Amino acid sequence: NVTGAWVSTRCEVQAGPKFLIRFYEFRSDRHFLLRHHFYSDPDCTKPTVTMTTSGRFLNEGLVDSLLILGATERRFVIRKIHLNVEDGVFTQTLHRLFNNPSRACSKCSKLHGEHMKKHHRLLVYSSQTNCDCTDELDFYLGELEVMKVVRVKDYRPPFKTVTQLFAGDVKTKIDNRRYYRSNTFQAPLERLGVSISAAIKRRLVQFFPPNLHRTLISPNSQQFILHGNWLSVRCELRPHSSFLTRHLFFPRNGNVWSGVYRYYVDDQCREPYYTLRAHGRYDRTAINPTNGDVDYVFDARRMFITSHSVNLTSLLNDAKRGSLKLETHVEYDVPETEGIPLIDLSLPRREYDHIMMRRIDGNLLLFTGRRPNDGTIPDSADKRTTSYQDELLRCRS
Repeated sequence: NVTGAWVSTRCEVQAGPKFLIRFYEFRSDRHFLLRHHFYSDPDCTKPTVTMTTSGRFLNEGLVDSLLILGATERRFVIRKIHLNVEDGVFTQTLHRLFNNPSRACSKCSKLHGEHMKKHHRLLVYSSQTNCDCTDELDFYLGELEVMKVVRVKDYRPPFKTVTQLFAGDVKTKIDNRRYYRSNTFQAPLERLGVSISAAIKRRLVQFFPPNLHRTLISPNSQQFILHGNWLSVRCELRPHSSFLTRHLFFPRNGNVWSGVYRYYVDDQCREPYYTLRAHGRYDRTAINPTNGDVDYVFDARRMFITSHSVNLTSLLNDAKRGSLKLETHVEYDVPETEGIPLIDLSLPRREYDHIMMRRIDGNLLLFTGRRPNDGTIPDSADKRTTSYQDELLRCRS
């Protein structure tokens, strides 16, 4: 049941990168109102535009998703999309889009001087006319096609149970985003309650771009330190319904790292499938001051695998051409020359990543780059994505 109001819990980063705060309101009559507040900075303190979308879900009902286990799919139609200008600099871009007769935006409206003012509302899509400026604005709503509602215990004080809404992710590459079907999720939204404070927050997010407290840790700050243990805060989803939890460890001295990746059969991460252990070296290559993150290159020197499934053990043994035979619940060293192609393991392995850190409610959070939607490995600099995976929480001891 998605009925109600939902809001981002932090400044989010979509592929691009785009920095935003989302507000969704789903009504009992199947109509919905969405607001995407976009910003020019990774702390969401400098608003640029707000996209307001109205539409409704069709009567066909929910169906189980074929791409994401535990999620549901639902068809919808968009009625109108309006854009509110929050930053005068952005109006120059809008002027080029709306006043060019060769673009679809020109069928929406002409931009004149009075339209360039801050907070002026522009129609950028209408189902009743030929107005459709979503391609030029790189704005699509495929995220509504697949959703999931969960109740979890929050890792933030006071550690209460919260209801979260996961909506489909945005394609990591900008090409053909209109036709992309989500196979993972964006950061979860939290349901706003019925209290007075929630009602005030709901009204503020609905009509004004929120200004959040700065949570980003500058890459140049002494607080931007990797050392320590970092753990998943939820059961994470990868493309093709791969569910896992991560545990990364960076020693205080030396550019070395290790990680434990526990894969599961189910979307609650309760039934183990297999476990990977890896360790190697990393190098810090470049700071991106605009995005507030740092580029890294990670090398994996050794990997170990433990199968927790009899069926998986059989599949791996049938697929292996080498002499090594696996046994269930027994850890094996991944051969450097052979690897395990069935689950895309190979050695040596190099990945191009980027890392961002935030401090929220006293917790130190680590964000690593999102995996490409097609399931490939970011094994070159041009494959480095511009958005992030689920946060990892630093252990206090």
